[in-house]
Amino acid sequence: METGDAHMRISDADRAAVRRILERAVGEGMLTLDEFSERVDAVLVARTRGDLEPVLLDLPVHRLTGNTAPVSAPAAEPVVLRGRMTSLARRGQWTVPTRIELNTRMCDTTLDFTSARLQSAVVELAVDDYCSSTQIIVPDHATADLNDVETVAGSATVKVSTAPPSQRLHLVVRGRVRMGSVTVRHPFGATLRRLTSR
Repeated sequence: METGDAHMRISDADRAAVRRILERAVGEGMLTLDEFSERVDAVLVARTRGDLEPVLLDLPVHRLTGNTAPVSAPAAEPVVLRGRMTSLARRGQWTVPTRIELNTRMCDTTLDFTSARLQSAVVELAVDDYCSSTQIIVPDHATADLNDVETVAGSATVKVSTAPPSQRLHLVVRGRVRMGSVTVRHPFGATLRRLTSR
């Protein structure tokens, strides 16, 4: 960061960009979830680029430029799931990468994480959808964040805890849903099991 930039005010877009860098850092094992939570809190109250410097200091971020968001090191290639007018499902003990890109058109999609093998405690799911129904099923302990999902004549529903981020699985969903739906939920019967186990 150049000296003059340290006092430059930041925007909500800058804060969102830094949060994405932190989410990737957790996903790649560079931060613990506790460190992630502490740093996100610092990002939320940051007012200048200088306030963000300590948050990113030990991460592979090249620089904070004067007129753009932070520039990060390249991330691992995402796994792309693509479907057109079909059913698309991942169930059982499938291996879940750190990042998934879901590109669907008029599909019935199910991503079931309950028995999946996770490579990271934070999974980023980028959605680009038209006219599909997407069900994301997560285990009881999981949390999810759908704050960065833009809907156009569609819906994005989270039926699980959103905070604090789970140390076992925290799903971050972002992207665009047009005339479709994306829902994150626990398996059917999970609520009943929780109530009867008390």
